[in-house]
Amino acid sequence: MSDGWFKKSWTAARKSVGVSTVRFHDLRHTAGTLATQHGATMKEVMSRLGHSTTAAAIRYQRAADSRDQDVADRLDEAFGNPTSEPVAGYSRDEPDEGGEPDS
Repeated sequence: MSDGWFKKSWTAARKSVGVSTVRFHDLRHTAGTLATQHGATMKEVMSRLGHSTTAAAIRYQRAADSRDQDVADRLDEAFGNPTSEPVAGYSRDEPDEGGEPDS
């Protein structure tokens, strides 16, 4: 496949779906991000994308940080403590005056 043929075909494909600014490499990034968001481990993402180090694969893990609340809820359910309200961020309860965390 020649570069000219690919560029012409890629440009036509982007235009037909209305995403003229998407680069071909963006599809690779999207695949890594979606795999992570659907439960793939870092090792699995590395294997799928051909990464030999964690440095490149870690960006896909960071992209899935928004799933933190989902993970926390599933852990709560697994241990018999279902939550009804989201837990804000990563903060812990502040210790009370006696040095014990609030319950």
